Amino acid sequence: MIWPGLPADSALTRNRALENTYWLGSRGPRAAVSLPRQGNPYRAKSASFSPHVVTGETPGSSGGSVASCVMDVLEQSGLDKHARIVEFNKAEEPVSFELHNQGLDNLYVVNDNPDIYNSPCYTKIRYCFSPTSESHFPSSFFDAVLCSNLTDVRVISDHSLDHFSRILKSKGLLILSPPEGKRSERRKEPQLVPSTLENVNFTERVSQHGFDILAKENLSTITTQPNETHPNHHASDSYSVVVALRKKNRFESARPQQLSILRYTANRGGISEYINSLSNRLRTELAMDVQVVDDPLNVKYDLVLVEYESGLGRARGLLSDVETLRNRGKTIIIEIHDWLTRSSAMDKAEVRKLENETVLTYRANEVAQKDGVESYYLCPHISYLDVPATPFAEKDELCLGTFGFSTRGKRLHKIVALAKSLNIRTKILASINEEYGREECLKVIKELKRDPSVEVLNSSEEHFSGKSLITVKTGFFTTGEIAKELEECSHIVFAPKTHYWAAGTMTFAKRLSKPIVALDSFQARQAQVIRVDCFVRTQELKESLSELWNSVVHFRGLALRIRLGQVMVALTGRTVTRSFLIKCSKELSRDEDGMEYLESIMQEIHNRRSGD
Repeated sequence: MIWPGLPADSALTRNRALENTYWLGSRGPRAAVSLPRQGNPYRAKSASFSPHVVTGETPGSSGGSVASCVMDVLEQSGLDKHARIVEFNKAEEPVSFELHNQGLDNLYVVNDNPDIYNSPCYTKIRYCFSPTSESHFPSSFFDAVLCSNLTDVRVISDHSLDHFSRILKSKGLLILSPPEGKRSERRKEPQLVPSTLENVNFTERVSQHGFDILAKENLSTITTQPNETHPNHHASDSYSVVVALRKKNRFESARPQQLSILRYTANRGGISEYINSLSNRLRTELAMDVQVVDDPLNVKYDLVLVEYESGLGRARGLLSDVETLRNRGKTIIIEIHDWLTRSSAMDKAEVRKLENETVLTYRANEVAQKDGVESYYLCPHISYLDVPATPFAEKDELCLGTFGFSTRGKRLHKIVALAKSLNIRTKILASINEEYGREECLKVIKELKRDPSVEVLNSSEEHFSGKSLITVKTGFFTTGEIAKELEECSHIVFAPKTHYWAAGTMTFAKRLSKPIVALDSFQARQAQVIRVDCFVRTQELKESLSELWNSVVHFRGLALRIRLGQVMVALTGRTVTRSFLIKCSKELSRDEDGMEYLESIMQEIHNRRSGD
């Protein structure tokens, strides 16, 4: 598989050392950086605690890196530290590590390595796994794109130029650079770069894709200085250039002013709360007229957003609703909260029909893969910015808190075990899901009541008695009530079982301005919270051994390999300790907002309808 701009013979060039980079002049040698490799960075022996602070030389400490050149480009182009920048990179050390340490706070990295989520800075840099060359970001979304895969900038493919042009804003920057790499792979003789970019019609080719070369005259000649000790040797073992292209200005149409939202539940629950927050923000921030309806026949606006989750009973009528809306000439966006083929809700042929007739959005590329969909947009969970954020205040005493629906997938028993293991006061707000799973929630609460160390109260009772180490309140809680009840907590903890959907609870928890610690899961990775392998090692080992034995008895080969991996994690994984919690007491996670994605998607659709 060839990545954007990466030549077919570039396998040997991956991770090659870059000692001199040129953009408007030469740079000095790049400093070595010690970063944890595969696996959870918490477990790296050379790393101090923090998802984004690593011992050894700090990325960005040297002036001779690609990052320094990129910073020059950004500064001279007038982009500030909040500029939205995405890097396409195959190396283990993306340039974004250094850019983050130089103050940029809106960085994305796209990589075809599934382990990319375990890279340093994962609570601050948005990592996206993508097995193909298409990233599926909305159009006109980024201020700058950094393609750091190129050993020679002229070999970038036409497909890549088209892709980058699509996701860049008008006048956005495309920065092409060579890969970072390992010093051990340096060449003995310099790899000279041609002294001009005019050959192979590079300037003409990028112009056809909507780009102009910046500072072209400064890139036309590359000079190097001989090594003082060995005059026949140069200052580095390789020579490369960083090229900055600016996307040409084009007319941007205004976003639509009207939107109908089709929902499949009016009961109190996760999706209904999400729709309430979304509609409020659309009205207040984008000044849109928003209609929320339960029946497709009541839709009155041309653009329709369908909020779909397979577990909702009426969601099984999605195909017929889409047909009804299309017959009425409506344009349909489907915001998928889990995946279409979950629990055999629909087959592949039906999914393909939806892909052709609507605009599909997924929370992550991995989820779209489960449905086998190729044409879609990424659209993460929106932030709850309509809820006032609680000011950050470091607590003198450790106190854990959690909230959400009390389904088995939340694994509240693991949080209870953690509280008992560390002897830390813990508050649990266990809500009843009225949309689906009510009976399951009640069973979990009943099991909690059997534990003598747990005090279970109804939400109508105002105060915890304080007699028990662990206190649980049941019922349904508003956003304001959650913030008030968990105000005294120092950390928010979650123990979700991995499922391919975003965790709205983790997204909302960021408004509480507290460090969020969660067991490693798909939801935790998407939410960019602090992740650990297990809460209590003995409990994790007991459960994983039980599941392993069950796989052996039933001769489940694939499950057996998975269970063996879980046993190894239980034996060697990082657990939560008091010192761990103290070290991460000031670590707040990035709150990425899916509203920005949705706004870009709606604007692109509006452009198509308007013929722009």
